[in-house]
Formats: sequence, C-alpha cells, structure tokens
Amino acid sequence: MEPNNSLPEQNLALVNSPYSEQAPSSPVKVTEPFNPVASNTPYSPFPSFSPYIPQSVQFPQQQPPPQFPTTQYPDQTYTPLHRRKRKFQNITYDRLLSEEDLSSMTVEEFEDYVNELKDRRTITKSEKATLNKIKRKLKNKESARKSRQKSKEAFLNLQQQLDELRKQYDDVLRINCQLIEIADGCERCRQKIRQVQNARGEAQENTTQQPQTRAIIPVQYSVNQTI
Repeated sequence: MEPNNSLPEQNLALVNSPYSEQAPSSPVKVTEPFNPVASNTPYSPFPSFSPYIPQSVQFPQQQPPPQFPTTQYPDQTYTPLHRRKRKFQNITYDRLLSEEDLSSMTVEEFEDYVNELKDRRTITKSEKATLNKIKRKLKNKESARKSRQKSKEAFLNLQQQLDELRKQYDDVLRINCQLIEIADGCERCRQKIRQVQNARGEAQENTTQQPQTRAIIPVQYSVNQTI
C-alpha cells in the first residue's frame, strides 16, 4: 500500500490560503489617523463648529430737535440798569462823553443824555456829527435786536406747534392700533375693510388706464382720416 503524499501538500495549501483561520505570522502595521497639521499637505484642518451669536442691534439715535442759535451780540450785553445809572450820574456836560460810553447806552438813555446836554449848553458842529453817528448806530443795533427777538419768538411758536402735531399724531396712531385690534376679532369688520381696499384699488387702476386710452384715441383718428 503506497503512502499518500498529497495530504501534506493539501495542508500546506490550506495554511497558505487567504481563507484559512490561521494566517501566517507577519508584523502588524498600526495605521495612525490622518493629521493634516503634522503632514506637509497644503490642506488646513476643518474648522470647529461655533454657534452663531447674534450681535447687539443698535437703532439710530433720534436726533435732537433744532435749537435756536445762542450767539451773543454786542447789543445783548447791556450792563444792568443800576450800574449804568451809577456810571452816568456824576458826569459833567462840559465835554462830550467818549464814543465807547455813548455806544454802550440804550436808545432811551442816549436821548435823555442829548436832551440834558442841549439844556445845559450849545452843541458844536463836530459834537452834533458825533451824536448823529452814535444815534444811527444805536438805532441799527436796536432794530437788529428786535428782529432777532421776533425770529426767536416765531421759532419757539413753530416748535410748540410741531410738538402739538407730534402729540396728535401719536394719539391717532394709538387709536388706529386699537381699532385694528378690534376689527381683527370681527369677521364683518374684516369684510368691510376688504371691500374698501378693493374699491380703492379699482379706482387707482381706472385712473392709471384713463391716460392710456386718451393717448390712443387721437392716433386712431388720425390714421382713419388719412385713409
């Protein structure tokens, strides 16, 4: 009986086959996870997710109402009445006051001074010219001051009217919002509102179509006339 030499070959084939449970011993290679930072690849690591944080909303600040200009003019810087009286009570009328002192007076004070000067002595020609020049200057300053005062009063009056209109507008808007809330709870009211809106929309469409028809009619007439 001959020995069966095919058995070892079959066993070897089973051992070397990829389907065998006992694979040949070989060094196991451990694969590390891909790290784009450590590698020299041009790719950047995927950014981590960050939740959206809404920014604080800033509404535009309401501009302050216009203010009347507060410019100081020379005619507004009057010295108090008691100080002016003290300044001009001990004057002598032998010589004319300086132009600076005369220009600091009001129109009434200047007229009182001129009348007192005429009663005490005769005014020379040069003094008369100086007094006329100062008088014109004081009158111009007084008229300018009155004009600015009227403008300021008119401005304040308009500002009060504007504040009153704003208040009325706020009241109307508040009442309107209340009416809308009431109408939302009433089906009949909603139907009435829709009817009014539809009627207004049809009226606007008719007004937009009328100019077109008027423009077309003369063209048709002219064509028929040429034929």
